[in-house]
Amino acid sequence: LLVSLVVIPLLAIPISVGGLLLKIVFSTLLGIYVLALIAIIILLGLAEIWAPREVIIDKKPWREALFAGIRIARRKFWSMLLLGLVNLILGSIVMLIIFGIPLGIAIGGIAGLIGGNSTLGISLVILGGLPFLFLLLVSILPSGILTAFKASVWTIAYNNIRGKYDK
Repeated sequence: LLVSLVVIPLLAIPISVGGLLLKIVFSTLLGIYVLALIAIIILLGLAEIWAPREVIIDKKPWREALFAGIRIARRKFWSMLLLGLVNLILGSIVMLIIFGIPLGIAIGGIAGLIGGNSTLGISLVILGGLPFLFLLLVSILPSGILTAFKASVWTIAYNNIRGKYDK
């Protein structure tokens, strides 16, 4: 990121002050740099899933664990994205079940208020809004369970591939 503080302005300045050819060349270079930066950030984010498990389970030093995590993330990129997508969908379903009905009722109440039916609108806002606010407070428990579940899924996946990508 520190390199980006230097590189991005160096590529952006010719775009803003140069001629057409300079703008095309430096815009292309800036685009390539940004895409490479995004790829690196995604790769490090995926490696961040494996590296702590390397440290905790295999007792590796942090640097070795980070590079091992990068190796695993490079080799298991698509399966990691698929598992992450499954985790995201599962988490979304759980949160939708918890918050969906009261939030829908409250939104219906707001629509009623906007539409001019204040009695129905206020009733629905209270009927849906109060349970929604209460669920916000108690959602810490299901959120914690979901986080533990996701961590367990990644740890099980790590145990299944453990040692296969050490070289």
